[in-house]
Amino acid sequence: MNTVGKFLVAAIAASSLAAHAARSNLSDLWYSPTDAGLTANVVQQDDAAVVTLSVADAGGEIRWYVAPNATMFAISASGLPYFRGTLYRARADWLGGSTDSAPSQMNAIGEIYLSPRSSGSIDVEYTIDGATSLKTFARKTWSLPYIDMSYLANFSVVQTGSDGKITRPTFSGTTTLWIEEGVATMNVYGVDGRCTYTGPYGQDGRIGGFAGTYSCTNARSGTFRVEELEFTANGFSGKINASWDGGQFRGAFGGPRR
Repeated sequence: MNTVGKFLVAAIAASSLAAHAARSNLSDLWYSPTDAGLTANVVQQDDAAVVTLSVADAGGEIRWYVAPNATMFAISASGLPYFRGTLYRARADWLGGSTDSAPSQMNAIGEIYLSPRSSGSIDVEYTIDGATSLKTFARKTWSLPYIDMSYLANFSVVQTGSDGKITRPTFSGTTTLWIEEGVATMNVYGVDGRCTYTGPYGQDGRIGGFAGTYSCTNARSGTFRVEELEFTANGFSGKINASWDGGQFRGAFGGPRR
């Protein structure tokens, strides 16, 4: 049984819980920290993805393979998607050839499975011409984003009290967020007054996150974790989990840039 198969039952069982979790997106350039030249480019659109894989052959030459229609077959309770697809070796005529050359060829040579460990780490299992390999990939980070903005944000969260009962399903507010010397600070102005979340910022490919402690003007305080934080020219989005002595909440948030 392949690695994905070992976790398939648990992932499918978690799928009912995932209906309440924000869906993660694996789109990014991924690489193997232990294997030079081993990369995967993932472009995900909802429950489908195109995966391009680069692998060094026995002679050290980089070979490219593609899974043009990998499909999501399971999702974890935290919203992490599992993908699988047929892997192809593509062949085409030289770019400078004649215009009446033969069409490109796509030959199926194996399978590929993407099994996320976390939002920033995935196991990639692939079979090429009968040989199977399993490697752990990480998102490739090129640079840190410049963040010093304010947003009109909505928070879609499940908030529970100390007894586990849901006390509030959603709320909205204005959010300011900035990063200075590797520390992120987010102020949320909403139903709890002003809550300030502060912690060391880290970047994994196109997404970031930070965790630490927070406090609100209504005297609430506790710990939190912000994950899958992504910024565009027009806005931002992310996931948040927070807890305090009287309960906890988890969910997603996002909004346009002001």
